[in-house]
Amino acid sequence: MNKLLLVLNLFVLYSCCGTKAQANEEVKLQEQEKHQYIVEYSALTRGAYKRIVLEGDSLTVQLDRAQEPKVVQCTAQELSSIYALVDTIDLNELKNLEVPSKAHQYDGALIAVLKITDQGTLFHSPSFDHGNPPKEIEPLVLQLLSLGEKVE
Repeated sequence: MNKLLLVLNLFVLYSCCGTKAQANEEVKLQEQEKHQYIVEYSALTRGAYKRIVLEGDSLTVQLDRAQEPKVVQCTAQELSSIYALVDTIDLNELKNLEVPSKAHQYDGALIAVLKITDQGTLFHSPSFDHGNPPKEIEPLVLQLLSLGEKVE
């Protein structure tokens, strides 16, 4: 009788653990579905070009119009860092950000733009000086540039 109770207790305990693991897996899948962003940073002028695109878990970096883009896989930590920064931005207000300087309007700096696609909807910032983004998107831009430098 004691052996039967022991076996039943182990069975119940094991099935509860399995349910918890399934619940954790479902939470992970929901997190991944939530973060279907495509994040693109581009900075260009007549003689310079830089484009960094994060799509899925791939980072594409192109430093010259004539060269082939380089593609690398991002780590889970890099992805979660980028997605956390995107989550802090009000995407509907991205187009209304105040740019801190306008040197890009007279070739004093590269013209930079941040574009974020969320579930098929494209959001973009106004053009700003490369190296001087609006405060609201500065952490995200710096993180993208940092990841892009690792690829170069």
